[in-house]
Amino acid sequence: MVVKNMRSTREALVLDIKSLDRLVKARHEWLSKPENRMRRTYQVVAEDTRMLERRLQELKEENLNEINRENQLKNNRDEAKR
Repeated sequence: MVVKNMRSTREALVLDIKSLDRLVKARHEWLSKPENRMRRTYQVVAEDTRMLERRLQELKEENLNEINRENQLKNNRDEAKR
C-alpha cells in the first residue's frame, strides 16, 4: 500500500513537472518576442516565469527524493527477506 501511494505521488510529481516545464518554455518563447518586450505586462510575466522556474526546480528535487525514498524502501524489503 505504501509503495502504491508513493508511486502515485511520484507519478503526480512527474505530471506536474512536465506541465510546468511546458509552461516555462512557452513563457520563454513569449518573452523572447520583441513585440512583447514593449508590453506593460512584460516585467510581471518575466518575474512570474522566474518564480515558476524555481518551483520547477523544487519539484524536480522532490521527485528525485521520492525516487530515492522508494529505492530505499525496496532495498530495506530485500534485506529483510534475506
